Amino acid sequence: MQLKPITAIAVLLLVVASLLLSGCTTSKTPTATSTAQGAQATPTAFVFSDGFENGWSAWTYDSPHRDGQLGHHQTSGPGAILGATYALESTVVHSGNTAAKFTLPAVAGAWADVYKTVPYATTLYMSGWFMFDASIPKGSYLMVGPCICGYDDHDLANAYIYNDNGVLKWTMEYYTNAASDKLLVTSSLGPSIQTNVWYNVQVMSKVGNGNGEVAMWVMQQGQSQFTEIARMTGLTNDGDKGPNGEIGARHLQVGAWMPASWLVTQQAFTATAWYDDTLASTRALTVKEATTTFA
Repeated sequence: MQLKPITAIAVLLLVVASLLLSGCTTSKTPTATSTAQGAQATPTAFVFSDGFENGWSAWTYDSPHRDGQLGHHQTSGPGAILGATYALESTVVHSGNTAAKFTLPAVAGAWADVYKTVPYATTLYMSGWFMFDASIPKGSYLMVGPCICGYDDHDLANAYIYNDNGVLKWTMEYYTNAASDKLLVTSSLGPSIQTNVWYNVQVMSKVGNGNGEVAMWVMQQGQSQFTEIARMTGLTNDGDKGPNGEIGARHLQVGAWMPASWLVTQQAFTATAWYDDTLASTRALTVKEATTTFA
């Protein structure tokens, strides 16, 4: 049947309206992995970005504790404990001309870090590129960051590497009101872990009372997507509060740490970790953003 011109236009308009309505009602909730890739993320301003091209100017040297007061990890020297050191590196970099270098001696509990104070955020994502050269003994951990911390120095979401009987595995540390930090989830997912290879690690902390959440993703240099390593939901993790009751992430931290007292299997070993191109946002960071060079 041949439609008259006016009738045909009316039908066409109905079809277009139907398609638009269908698009508006389609669920746009992405999966965890596609969220990390940022396939459907809404562009927002970054909370923080830095590639160490201007040295340490964007960072504070001591441990993130009570907005710049001396942290309980700090005993001597800015941002380091038990002989650990930090330095600016111009030879080993992910991009640009400078990266951060943190070196740990073979002393359990050795620590070196820098941090950035940001506005309180109930949900925060943080990513950064890191590389390490350590031979991690069986049963031992190396904190590789990035780490999202609360006002009072609790690790809301943090990243580690663990030697599980000879196999290196990605590990996420997180915080709850009941157990404080030191809760660990070890995973066999993600790219294989090798020394002297750059990886982008992204962690997320959502603070809540029964609806808190943490997650971790990893992408090796040269790959085109993040792999979700771990996710914990239904958490009550709003206990790290600011002086006026503020809740949420407060500090961004990069560095290296060799845990001691709370990991009975931990052995001492030397380690060096390099960091570059750190980024934070209130929404998931895309692959394109994670591979961007920052000043």
